[in-house]
Amino acid sequence: MSKVRKIICFINKKIIAFHNLYNVKKYMKKYISFLQKCGINIPDYKGTGYIDPSVYFDSSDYRLFTLGNNVTISKEVMMLTHDYSIWNGMISIDIQNEHKRFKFSKPISIGDNCFIGARSFILPGTNIGDNVIIGAGSVVKGTVPSGTVWCGNPAKCIMSTAEFTHKHITKQDFMEINE
Repeated sequence: MSKVRKIICFINKKIIAFHNLYNVKKYMKKYISFLQKCGINIPDYKGTGYIDPSVYFDSSDYRLFTLGNNVTISKEVMMLTHDYSIWNGMISIDIQNEHKRFKFSKPISIGDNCFIGARSFILPGTNIGDNVIIGAGSVVKGTVPSGTVWCGNPAKCIMSTAEFTHKHITKQDFMEINE
């Protein structure tokens, strides 16, 4: 992506984020359209799910992202499709070339009906199934099976989504939101 196009995308994203302050549905409709134009594989907005404007999508190649329906991604989540650790590893064992750099570049896929908690990191090559909850501050890499709750650094499965839901239904520690 050219520098000029990145600057235009950045400005457009800031304008779209303004809608989040007064009309979330309008914001989401515009933001989903914007993300699709950037190259992210994401279905049209159906009135459910939410992606906070502070979410960082690694801009090295937006086509490496796939998001399902009804996905909620909280504040300051960082989704990275690349890293340069292999380059540093090669230098450490004297495999280097002054004119070349090396990196990992792997896709990220998030299934339907998923929740990603605030300040989580989704690392290159991560595949999150359907009906998954990722706890705030988690660092996620690899395959996350459908119907599970993951938390921690590194993220580990702590229970099924059904167990999580039944636990909170029993505790009655949630409230209904009227939109």
